[in-house]
Amino acid sequence: MSQPPYGQPQGQPPYGQPNQPPQGQPPYGQPPQGQPYGQPQYGQPPQGQPYGQPPQGAPYGQPPYGQPPQGQPYGQPPPPYGQQPPPPYGQPPYGQPPYGQPYGAQTTSSSLSPNAAIAIAYIFSFIGALIVLAMEKQNMFVRFHAMQAFIFGLVNLALRILLGILTAIFFFTTGLWTIFNLLGWILWLGYLGITIWLIIEGVNGKRTRLPVIGDYAERMAPTFMR
Repeated sequence: MSQPPYGQPQGQPPYGQPNQPPQGQPPYGQPPQGQPYGQPQYGQPPQGQPYGQPPQGAPYGQPPYGQPPQGQPYGQPPPPYGQQPPPPYGQPPYGQPPYGQPYGAQTTSSSLSPNAAIAIAYIFSFIGALIVLAMEKQNMFVRFHAMQAFIFGLVNLALRILLGILTAIFFFTTGLWTIFNLLGWILWLGYLGITIWLIIEGVNGKRTRLPVIGDYAERMAPTFMR
């Protein structure tokens, strides 16, 4: 077994010879094998670039190295194209009012407040509801009540026309005329009472639906006159 010359440490090059890197490593000052000279190592920012800042010349608004896009939780894949990202933890879905806040408190796309729009839609029957639907494009709570008021008003108008025709036909028949006339007053009082009740429910932020009419209003509100 050979020994190094006297005074020379084991594993060190002879005096006067430059130090050599370990076997398999590139010479000192040279990049690793397969990596272009001047390129940063994996996970390191470019030379002269502050850590956590976007690269020089990158489009404005790009996230720093290793950071997810703004509003995207770390480790989550981006949402499909055309879909909104999920809301932050503890926030209600997009388009819904904050937790504990009634639907009627949402903003509207018209100059009317939600309560005023609901009251106009029910008080002025299908004509007022049609105006509210034409003006309001954003608040689905207001559009639902306006659509329900529109259908409810048309149904009431159709029944009143039918009772008016029957009352005119049997005008000279005392018994039947009295019955149809009484049904007309009952229909009017019932419509008035239900309208007042729906206005109170809507102003209090409740999505109260009438049988059958409310189902049609729910389906038609998102697309009708929008």
